[in-house]
Amino acid sequence: MRRRDVLLFRIAPAGGPVADLSCRQLYLRTVDAQCGASEEDANAHEQWMGEPPLVREHETPEQLISSLRLKLQECRVLRVVDAEWLSTAELRDGVDALADAVRARGGEVLFERSDR
Repeated sequence: MRRRDVLLFRIAPAGGPVADLSCRQLYLRTVDAQCGASEEDANAHEQWMGEPPLVREHETPEQLISSLRLKLQECRVLRVVDAEWLSTAELRDGVDALADAVRARGGEVLFERSDR
């Protein structure tokens, strides 16, 4: 699994689309969004040597899970990697909802640990 990807889509030899969901990356993206600079901070940014002001898109956990749900619509196998990173109830519930949606379509959900 590549370090910065949350989802990697691959074709399984005997099934259909397989998606790897890195809970570590999901957690880090939500923490990063929560720690971002406010709009006031971005507007107060002093330009230094031609640097543009900091612009960050803040994606809430709900928006992230909703985005993942759309990407996983064709998924037949969902591999949830490193579920111990789901430290908040909000993230756990979101991943559980994604897993339930895959199972409801007749798909399979696997929980695995990375080799780190």
